[in-house]
Amino acid sequence: MRTVVALAVVGVASMALSAKPAPVPIDVPPALAGYRAWAPLMDEPQPVPMSLWIRCARVTQAEWAEARKRHGPHTERYIKVYGNPRAADGILRGSGGVLPYGAIIAKEKLPVSPDAAPDGIGFMIRHRPPEFAATDGWEFVYLPPSGDKRETHEACAGCHRNAPAGTYYFGRYPAKK
Repeated sequence: MRTVVALAVVGVASMALSAKPAPVPIDVPPALAGYRAWAPLMDEPQPVPMSLWIRCARVTQAEWAEARKRHGPHTERYIKVYGNPRAADGILRGSGGVLPYGAIIAKEKLPVSPDAAPDGIGFMIRHRPPEFAATDGWEFVYLPPSGDKRETHEACAGCHRNAPAGTYYFGRYPAKK
């Protein structure tokens, strides 16, 4: 038993000292696999309750308080959001407007702990016309796939159409220092 505990402590300590992020146990296409090297759009993982975790909108303090009241601490999940250089330039500079073609935003959904491996990753990819014309060029992809790719795209787009001023993305991320 002591050997197992010692090995676990050594394993955890070596992981903490490692500069590399934990591997993503989801099959991410090669063109998107390097998303963790993109600019983080949040200073740290943000906790969100399960009922709001399934949405992509930023959670308000009132929504968080209500979810805590209803479900207690067992609803807590975390998200991390990354942007490729084209997305990060527009978002982190505070333009708050429509992002350029080629912008990609990745949102990891982490179960229970901010250090957990993601159990889902959503990608927003902005294409040039005429691709995805009904969503102003935005393609929505969720991994691992949870059904028909087109249905997933439409479900995500249905909500993202409500983003401010036709931007298709939620959240006003703080400018990096």
